[in-house]
Amino acid sequence: MKVIAQTPRIIIREYAAAEEELFIELFADERLTPYLPKRNNDQNREIFKAMLADYAAGANLGKWGIFSSDGDLIGFVMLKLNAEDALKAELGYNIHYKYWNMGIATEACKVLIDYGFNTQRLKQITAVIVPENVASEKVLIKAGLHKTGDIFRDNETLYSYTIDAPDKL
Repeated sequence: MKVIAQTPRIIIREYAAAEEELFIELFADERLTPYLPKRNNDQNREIFKAMLADYAAGANLGKWGIFSSDGDLIGFVMLKLNAEDALKAELGYNIHYKYWNMGIATEACKVLIDYGFNTQRLKQITAVIVPENVASEKVLIKAGLHKTGDIFRDNETLYSYTIDAPDKL
């Protein structure tokens, strides 16, 4: 399993094939997904299989697990390549409720932003949230993103946030 980033509290790494049920449970818990696209377990299994295929293909951007140092699944995080511009990516995450209000979402976002800019040489990272998701808005702002406007995607209006790579890169 490839480790993408690590801090004293979290490890962002590829999921192991044996962790499929952990992934499914994370996205099946409605307490954790009120602001995410609605998917059933079969759709989430397909996403998991696609993640494993991306790992096998050597993809440098993608979807990973956030784990504690003792191996507990904390959540999910992604840096998804922008289809129109290979120097841009979209940041996303989902944190298990038992880890809410601990600063882990902000920490994971900051670590992935650093990975995106300094390791993958991205020029811009974006994130989108539904307007009601005030907690994620706070996370994105703490991670250094700023609101750049509204977008319409999947039949809903979303807030768009952006951070540009530092000039020194």
